[in-house]
Amino acid sequence: METKPAWWPPAETELDDLVANFTTKIETRLQDFQRRPFHYLARKNPFLYRLRAMGHPEQLATAVLEAFLSSSEETMFGGMIEDCAITVCRYAKGGQKSGAENIDLEYSSDNRSVTIVQIKSGPNWGNSSQRRKMVQDFQNAVRRLRQGASVREVRCIEGVCYGESSEKDKGSHVMLVGPRFWKEITDWSGTSDALMSVMGRHAQNGLTRARAAAREALISALSADSLAPAGVIDWPQLHTYLSAGQWKRWAADPSWTAPAPCRATVPSPHLHPLSKCWRGGRGVRPSYPPSSSSPHPANPDSDNSPVVFPRPPPMCTP
Repeated sequence: METKPAWWPPAETELDDLVANFTTKIETRLQDFQRRPFHYLARKNPFLYRLRAMGHPEQLATAVLEAFLSSSEETMFGGMIEDCAITVCRYAKGGQKSGAENIDLEYSSDNRSVTIVQIKSGPNWGNSSQRRKMVQDFQNAVRRLRQGASVREVRCIEGVCYGESSEKDKGSHVMLVGPRFWKEITDWSGTSDALMSVMGRHAQNGLTRARAAAREALISALSADSLAPAGVIDWPQLHTYLSAGQWKRWAADPSWTAPAPCRATVPSPHLHPLSKCWRGGRGVRPSYPPSSSSPHPANPDSDNSPVVFPRPPPMCTP
């Protein structure tokens, strides 16, 4: 087994803190999902999930949670892995965050040669225009650095944190991928494997329980609002529930349940399921005061906070 360099133990301690902070942020996001599951469900495409034949709450909850975590983790991981690269390079080569615009890392092997790096989390990080922008950023940084009389050589690197280990000359810069990139910024071939060990120590620190709790919260919310009777999702009712904004009432008061279908003998235009009057602006149907002179009887299914309209009630449009 390859001997670890002297700089690794202090760097490892700092990396532990970076990864622990990342997992804490993910756990906080999961706790927010647990508190308001419909807030995140309402952002997803119900037609796509219906097309994927998700008939049970457990299937839908798992898919929605994975999509939620994927979008959250990708963004936060990019920042965290960049900080890890800067940290190990600082301990191994005296590297630092560059002062040049859009350049992530800068280090020097001697007083006359400087290496600048743009760090990317994965190989498929951008489109053609974003890659052209990277080349322009390298050119701007090179001009700035060469204004100093002591700097003669500036090396530009596109560093990709994972992928098949390789080195490619792109003309304007060099692209280093995976272990080849980590070896370049530390002069140690075991850096990527050591970093993987750090990740492994934090893999189960609370995230498994938080994921399970978030998933159960969405399953329970679907069942509590009669959106999955007998363990099967009622997709038309769920679609109406989300598109009419009824979930916002649940977010404000988790004890609230969706109103049952109205049985009042009121003309249908007054109770259109997507009308604002039917929701009362907050997912509440209107309730009309009983009166011998009123042609609109009280709604027998209204809750304890009815919305009362003057007689005759205004006509509602979908």
